Amino acid sequence: SSSAFCRQDLQDALDWISLHDLIAFDIETTGLSHIYDSIVGVSFGTGDTAFYLPIGHKLDDNCPYEYLISILKALSVKSLIYHNGKFDWKFIYYKTKIDLPITHDTLAIAALWDSDRIEKKTALSLKHLTKELLNIDMLELEEDLNTTDFSVVPLSDAIYYAATDSLCTFKLFEYLYHFIKDLNLEYVYFLELSIIKSIGTIELNGIKIDLDFIRNNVPKLEKLCFELKEEIEAYGDNEYDINSPQQLSQLLYERLKIKQIKNSTSTDVRILEKLENEHEIIPKLITYSALDKLRNSFFGKIESTIAEDG
Repeated sequence: SSSAFCRQDLQDALDWISLHDLIAFDIETTGLSHIYDSIVGVSFGTGDTAFYLPIGHKLDDNCPYEYLISILKALSVKSLIYHNGKFDWKFIYYKTKIDLPITHDTLAIAALWDSDRIEKKTALSLKHLTKELLNIDMLELEEDLNTTDFSVVPLSDAIYYAATDSLCTFKLFEYLYHFIKDLNLEYVYFLELSIIKSIGTIELNGIKIDLDFIRNNVPKLEKLCFELKEEIEAYGDNEYDINSPQQLSQLLYERLKIKQIKNSTSTDVRILEKLENEHEIIPKLITYSALDKLRNSFFGKIESTIAEDG
């Protein structure tokens, strides 16, 4: 069962919370930035009952903000289960200054239980795990509700979507937690849990960025990348584009006949580092890869991630 409790007695929800010690918790937001995005609603529940509190829907009525504070304060003395608790904790703390406990995190459990999943992030998502392990199909925001902004989802859909998040997080915890004990991972798991808030706090504090330095140096970085790219491509008479993994592979292994490791024609940096002494082109490629990553991943996107306080 699930219920949105605007205009209903808030006391019902508080009474329910008082009767339960272990509760799954999840938030819905307009996006991923705790600074620029807002909380649309919160859900909490167990494996058979969940509540949804709407506070930021654009097309429907919302509960007063004080309801949210009352609920959060009641939950703050309980044991809470999340899926990716750092996200929820950080948002709540930044917006309300209420420090919720992170008692369990099914994302951390799943990652410890089957560490191969870390390489493929979708394999650790709540929806993927719920489908694979519990055979429950959950709604997808984009595919089923045709939006990436939860604040425009009709309340009737939002209740079902959000309450299911809490229900499934609780069920997933019930399914997975015994693996932590069976595999003797309790020490590692609680160590992992203990640093979540520390990392969240570092992210909340942020790092001061010297934007003038970046703006002044981007042209120099662009020039370095351009010149190094030309220098490397000259080894193949400028017939190959090294930004194309396929063409770079042809240049290295077919044109320059560089020895292969286990018959691999990979151009991954980790492979190139093992071939560093095979040809003078390799150290240049490793340097180019680092500079290009700096240009695209860091300098290229940094301005959009800097808040008003720098």
